[in-house]
Amino acid sequence: MSQKPALPHQVSQIHPQVWDGALVRNRLCEAFEIERRLPGSRHGSAAWPFPIVYSFADMVGRGTSTEPVRLRGATSAEIARMDEAMSWLRILSGYRDEQRYLAAWAASTGSVRLMCERRNIPRRTFYRRIMDGSERIANVLNHRGIAVR
Repeated sequence: MSQKPALPHQVSQIHPQVWDGALVRNRLCEAFEIERRLPGSRHGSAAWPFPIVYSFADMVGRGTSTEPVRLRGATSAEIARMDEAMSWLRILSGYRDEQRYLAAWAASTGSVRLMCERRNIPRRTFYRRIMDGSERIANVLNHRGIAVR
């Protein structure tokens, strides 16, 4: 997963019992990372959408490695986790700035400073909206009784 700027209350290694903002942010970053690996992704994919066909010439000199070549992509379990986390953004439908900023932050692979400058958003406001949005989502997930997984 790509490295994100440090935010307060990062996820600990101990499996928590309730949702908090850091867990929500972590899952959203994971979801956008999985989406990037899918063919035809909106956020850029390095995956080739067609199966690779090897000719005899390609196979010569490849060796006798029995290790399968792992293509980029995602498993069905990863896609299910991605869909679940992406659906959480709808919880913020009444808070458009928080929804947009949280999605942009989770999807970003570049500099947050440059992203904020391009959009003419103060970084403190950007991070405050991310924190507020992820806490709102965590509160709703806890209220609905959704287990941390």
